[in-house]
Amino acid sequence: MTTYNVAIAADHHEAEEFAAWLNEQGHTAEVGSTTRTTIDGQQNDVVSEQLWNDYCKAF
Repeated sequence: MTTYNVAIAADHHEAEEFAAWLNEQGHTAEVGSTTRTTIDGQQNDVVSEQLWNDYCKAF
């Protein structure tokens, strides 16, 4: 499994919960200080969307 360093957008409506879930999955995640989500320091909409979809399916 590929793991990522994720900084979640500070204004994301479930930022804390999403970060906690990502950490439980083996990623390193935190709520960032900007309104942009980054994956390994880069904006990556494909990976970001996949992680969000996985999170949504988990509940």
